[in-house]
Amino acid sequence: MFLKNIKWLHIVSLLAILVITALVLWLFSSSRMADKMRLSNVYGEVSTLDDNARCLVVDISKKSDNPQIPNLRFYDTEKRDFVKFDKPDVITRVEEIRPGHYALYDRCGVQLYSIVMPYASDDIYIQMSGDIRVIDCTPYAYERQDDDYKNAESPFNPKATEQHLIEYYNENEHCAAELMDYVSNNPETLGYDFEQLNKNTDVGIYTSHDKKIRFYTWNTGYGGTSPEYVAYVQYDNGKTVNVSRFHPMTDSRYVCASDVSKDAYSTHESGLINSLYQTENNDGTPVYIAILNNRASGSEGSQDAYALQIKDGKLLKIPFIDKEGNEVLSVGSRYSIPDWYFTTDGLGWSWVMSFDNDTQTLYIPERGDLVMTDRYDKYRLTDGHLRYEGNGAGFWLHPSLHDFKRLCGIYQTESKLIRIDLLADGSYRYASWNKKYAMSSEPELVITGWTDIVDSAIVFENADCQYIVPAGRSGNDDEFDRVVIKRNGKVIQETKV
Repeated sequence: MFLKNIKWLHIVSLLAILVITALVLWLFSSSRMADKMRLSNVYGEVSTLDDNARCLVVDISKKSDNPQIPNLRFYDTEKRDFVKFDKPDVITRVEEIRPGHYALYDRCGVQLYSIVMPYASDDIYIQMSGDIRVIDCTPYAYERQDDDYKNAESPFNPKATEQHLIEYYNENEHCAAELMDYVSNNPETLGYDFEQLNKNTDVGIYTSHDKKIRFYTWNTGYGGTSPEYVAYVQYDNGKTVNVSRFHPMTDSRYVCASDVSKDAYSTHESGLINSLYQTENNDGTPVYIAILNNRASGSEGSQDAYALQIKDGKLLKIPFIDKEGNEVLSVGSRYSIPDWYFTTDGLGWSWVMSFDNDTQTLYIPERGDLVMTDRYDKYRLTDGHLRYEGNGAGFWLHPSLHDFKRLCGIYQTESKLIRIDLLADGSYRYASWNKKYAMSSEPELVITGWTDIVDSAIVFENADCQYIVPAGRSGNDDEFDRVVIKRNGKVIQETKV
């Protein structure tokens, strides 16, 4: 009896092992299939058209038995798996947002799904018979060669292709998908600058100094005041040139979509690359600093800095050591878009995050609320980390003006650039330049000392003259909006800012 129980125990154990093995293989197969689907969609426009709608990608890489109708599968970007429609009979209206992008609504007008067809063309159609039952496309949509932007004479002719893409953009108001198809199929493009494409289309292209890494980035047009941005990274790993969707906004040490997914993190968020800088580690290996821009609303913006290195063929994050001594994978800033615009008169966007090539220092706006002060936390690459090295003014400001608490405002007249700062003791400082000079040059006039604020204006006294400037701006029509100079109480100059 005892031996019989042991025999059954062995059988049960063996069955359990087989079941577990089958489950692991199924999960691995499902994950690999999902990864393949994500990688095959090089368009980067997989984004919901509504917060309440699930986003589905149509996979038409496999044909059905009927040569006229490819086999369609739907990939749910939230569940990260292939799915079936829950209740296809409730979909009663389809609205084409743009070629290949559809919104599916129920009888009440509620959007249930967003559909993205990666290989969409004018030949894709939706068959309607009563309720929506079938989403279909012709073989041409899958097999098309896109002669509009591919050069027929040579498989790799970037200059000609660049011109085709610009023409395509002028006709269709988009060319990012076509560009990414070309880049993905031609790794040699990493050595071509695409300068004209960068200037004449909505695709931003940023290449490192050593031409080992490049970003392609654009606004998909979705999201309204909270835009859906896309970024792709192309980099030389020493053996091949990889192209992947850029997804650094996770706790993964990786930044490429396929690596992040395999690291068990979701890849639904990206951003618009704003700048790309290059520095070096102690051993001379290059480190790349990418600035990722996003907007939470029409009034709230954000930028995040990521330090990257190519290691063992992968693109990895290098940690930061912040002010508190914590190791973090990025440093960032959140700011009020209108406040910063009016405070700097529109001149301050390049100051939000910047890099001083002379000192190899990264400048990050100091932490606080959404109102920025124009003071910065400084980071430098040391011993494999971007380490906090103190707080200070921007390197683009003349050293004589670095001692201040916060920027009050920058004002431009026809001939002058004026900067007003609040100092640590509560007084204000006036500094002005001829407009042909940058703020890195020595100002032609500086006035310090205690001042008066009268009717939303700051009054500075200098010998027998008074300089009256706005105390701040927020865009309201009733604000004081002039620079007035008086001598002995008489107005000798008055200019709108």
